[in-house]
Amino acid sequence: MKHKILIVDDEQSVRIFLKDLFVEEGFDVCEAKDGKETLEMASSEHPNMIVLDLKLPDANGLDLIPQLKKENPLSEIII
Repeated sequence: MKHKILIVDDEQSVRIFLKDLFVEEGFDVCEAKDGKETLEMASSEHPNMIVLDLKLPDANGLDLIPQLKKENPLSEIII
């Protein structure tokens, strides 16, 4: 079973770069571009790790952490 990583960044180029890097290492990767999408993806995909941007168009990454941990308590979060 592959580990799943959720990449959260409003800049598409950053998401593409990180996705390519993690996929090359054998991880499953999903992406989100804003806070709303982040919470939806975390709920449906249950990632093992979340790479979280601080400044999103509709949210502050730090403000999302309690909701993300509530939904996925075992997920590691990297800011």
